[in-house]
Amino acid sequence: MQKNKSYSLLNKLIVRTSLISLLLLIVSGIVISLGFRNDMGEHASEAPEDILVDLILSESFEHVYWVFAICLIFLIILIYITVKSSLKDVNNVSEYVKKLDINNPISIPNLKAPKEINPLLDSIKTSFKKMEDDLKQQREFIDNAAHELNTPIAILRANIEGMKNDQTKQDLLKDLELIENASSQMLRLSHLEKFKVTKEEKADLVQLIINLMNNSDVYKNEIILDKNIDQLLINGNKNYLDICFKNLFDNAISNKKGNSKVYVSIDNYYNITIENEHSIKNINKDTSKSIFKKFWRGDKNKYAGSGLGLAIVKRIAEAHNAKLTPKIDQKTFKISIKFNSI
Repeated sequence: MQKNKSYSLLNKLIVRTSLISLLLLIVSGIVISLGFRNDMGEHASEAPEDILVDLILSESFEHVYWVFAICLIFLIILIYITVKSSLKDVNNVSEYVKKLDINNPISIPNLKAPKEINPLLDSIKTSFKKMEDDLKQQREFIDNAAHELNTPIAILRANIEGMKNDQTKQDLLKDLELIENASSQMLRLSHLEKFKVTKEEKADLVQLIINLMNNSDVYKNEIILDKNIDQLLINGNKNYLDICFKNLFDNAISNKKGNSKVYVSIDNYYNITIENEHSIKNINKDTSKSIFKKFWRGDKNKYAGSGLGLAIVKRIAEAHNAKLTPKIDQKTFKISIKFNSI
């Protein structure tokens, strides 16, 4: 671990205060000498000893008090500037730490700061290094687990396909699809942790959603699209945006009530809203905060999907600097996603 470029705030204050105090003594001595030479020269030879002492004291106060006052003001100003400049370095450290992204390689440079906060900086570096290592291990585990699952899944599919065509086979194939989906979604979520949108990438949200609907009979039948524009360009990755809206549509269709429809609206303020009547039970004030958590399901007794779809939506939205706003009540399930214009 590299050593920080640091200094002692306490030592800085002591040195500067000592310097100004020394300057105060020098200036005071000069002024006293000048005053004594001018005012006491003519009285010193004829004045008694006790009067001479009183005269020295009175002359000292007369010529020195204003010097002390001025130097005190300078001292206060100097201490204020010293503390303020030192705290500016502390604030720079704080701003740098605030901008760190755990999804990017973490490297904290040698920041200039008071020695008094060096233990804090060392703790921050150690904590971030540990978090980085833990995340790396987690991603590697998920990648390996998802890949290792492919072989037994393929064997299961081959064995099930060889069974006679009856309801049992159909049920097993349906369950196997859920396992395959969970495995692929886990791998996708792991890759998304490192995903960043480049400045060169462009996507037309209107055309993207139209293409999704045209390529799926389910979407054509279940979704009603309302748009008042023909094009909405953003800085975005088309492939991941496809996944984002596919997951949003699948979630809405899965949770919708009976034969009701899913309504998708696009406006020219870069807002896209997916809204439907839902069949979810036990809706409460915390539901909106929970839907983007991993493995969240509206109906915990209903095993449909991997429970990772909306978590993937959240990560893709974050990568595009888009804002997700869920609004769920006892009747309606609504998610709005606002993108930034180019």
